[in-house]
Amino acid sequence: MRVLASLAFAVWFYDATGRITQALGTSTRDGALRAIDEAIFGQTSAVFCERFSDCLFTGFAIGFAGYLLVPAVGPARAYDELFTRPLPSGAIGREIMGLMGWGSSGFDVFPSLHVTITCVLLAHDWVEVRRRFWVMVGPVAGLVVSTVYLRYHYGLDVLAGAILFLVLKQTLLKSKNP
Repeated sequence: MRVLASLAFAVWFYDATGRITQALGTSTRDGALRAIDEAIFGQTSAVFCERFSDCLFTGFAIGFAGYLLVPAVGPARAYDELFTRPLPSGAIGREIMGLMGWGSSGFDVFPSLHVTITCVLLAHDWVEVRRRFWVMVGPVAGLVVSTVYLRYHYGLDVLAGAILFLVLKQTLLKSKNP
């Protein structure tokens, strides 16, 4: 009952914040938030990301459709007997494998959205924040290689994720580049 009461209060309070704010007569702080956003990011974050949101969400939609049309669990779970050595299992390795299990739907292999979405973000940085692009190239390469090394993706998944990115780039990003 205590948990349900807390949840009910949280939902009520969230819904009531508009009425409470108006009753208190406080003014909005959008101007200050925008100024801080622009000082940090050069423009407000929503505008900064706007040109890539279509690409991101379309990439996710197509990827999720792939998960439904080509359900797969990946090499480690489907064919563990193929591997002669276990993956390193130190503290960090166990933590990573635990996170992968927690963050996975179980059938999220084809195409690799690790590749698609990361490449969309890199394309964004190439256009908008070139310095961050160069900082992120190494970690992105590590991410792509690690998805195969950790037996999460087949090479075909990675290739399909890259092709999906190229299609999205040509169809959704091309018209938005300056």
